[in-house]
Amino acid sequence: MMAADTSNNTGSEDVSGALAEDEALAFKSFRRAADNGHADAAYCVAKMCLSGVGCEVNLELCRRYVKQAAESGHADAMVLYALLLLADNLFMGECPEALRLMHRSAELGNPYAYGCLGQMYSYGIGVPKDAVKGGEYLCLAAGHGCDVSDSVLMNGIDKYGWPVEPQLRRELIESLRRSPNESLQEFAETAEWQDIPTVAQLQHLGKAIGNMVASPVKRKFIDAACALMNNCPPEDLYNNISRICDAASQGVVGASTFLASLYLQGGIVPKDVAQAVQLLQDDADMGWPQAMYMLSKLYDSGDGIPRDPQEAWRYAQMAADRDHVDAQFAVGQMYRLGHNTEQDLPKAVHYLRCAADEGHPAAMYILAFMYFRGEGVEQNVKRCVGFLKRAVAAGHTEAMISLAEFYQGGLGIPADPEAALHLLSQAAEKGSARAEEMLERMYGELGDSEV
Repeated sequence: MMAADTSNNTGSEDVSGALAEDEALAFKSFRRAADNGHADAAYCVAKMCLSGVGCEVNLELCRRYVKQAAESGHADAMVLYALLLLADNLFMGECPEALRLMHRSAELGNPYAYGCLGQMYSYGIGVPKDAVKGGEYLCLAAGHGCDVSDSVLMNGIDKYGWPVEPQLRRELIESLRRSPNESLQEFAETAEWQDIPTVAQLQHLGKAIGNMVASPVKRKFIDAACALMNNCPPEDLYNNISRICDAASQGVVGASTFLASLYLQGGIVPKDVAQAVQLLQDDADMGWPQAMYMLSKLYDSGDGIPRDPQEAWRYAQMAADRDHVDAQFAVGQMYRLGHNTEQDLPKAVHYLRCAADEGHPAAMYILAFMYFRGEGVEQNVKRCVGFLKRAVAAGHTEAMISLAEFYQGGLGIPADPEAALHLLSQAAEKGSARAEEMLERMYGELGDSEV
């Protein structure tokens, strides 16, 4: 038995070794072709570097080759590169480059790109959360034959904004009937779902939204917006702005908001706050949460327009109720401070928790000290520390300093001077003068103790 076992193991090792050798040779061949400009080969090299097939796992090399393939127009590479960018910027809010790559890949007919866009919007990953838009893109993915999106929709439609509950479903269909897009109106007329949409209905909706997503006006808007964000040549500014104006005039949601941001910034176009407000109201009337949030900030600050606390509150509340994370944080702060509305600490906790659950670092930090002080909740130092740790993981500088102080004093957690030192070093690297002062004081105390 021992001899037989040894023989079998040796044979298995021989086969594994041969496979490993073949994979290594394949990697070298793909890399040579990639270095000569072959997009498919560059994509293969990136995938092998990511999975450790034929080489050691090497994320830096993976990013280099997948970027090369994406820039050469490889649709699958665009999706992979976008996913890597999203992973790098998980707690950094919006990621326009990842969104651009996903849209471009989708325009090239990649079903998986539609599925990724659906999940990005559904969960608010790299874009403002928009459950309905997420559901639309997932349906579009299903309509293009993406099995993953089809199964996701069929097993958890309510999570993605396509409600199973009959009343909510009827409200959704009614909103589609009122849509300015004829394809969505047509779908609504055939979408009286009994329980959940059938595959045929999903495919029908996929085709309907495909007409919308692939419309020349929307495609030109996306290309023009990306060009402006990437500092296009001065001679192309006029054409790109004209395309965005055309898209706004034809009801492409988001185009007016983008144009408004240009008017607010000034530079590319003359600064004009009144014009920006009008454009934002156009998109807000179409249900765009980002436009609502921007209007709230303008009315709250009174920068270029008369300050209007009621309108600031109204638009913030509207955006927050549509799961806009920054608006949820703003509404939570308004309730906490009694700013633009009556103070209501329990409601403040609710909205701040909503924002924190979506990864908003400042919301985590504020909640930490509400638990520390017992504001709107029962005092709970352990929960305070928990929120501080989450805020630190999300890169919040002040949370790093506060948690360092907790470690220094052993408040709610065992004292740990080394952990405090590490956190203060992180905060100092991010430019915190306060952290630098605390580090100098700690090092001074350490020097005194050694003497």
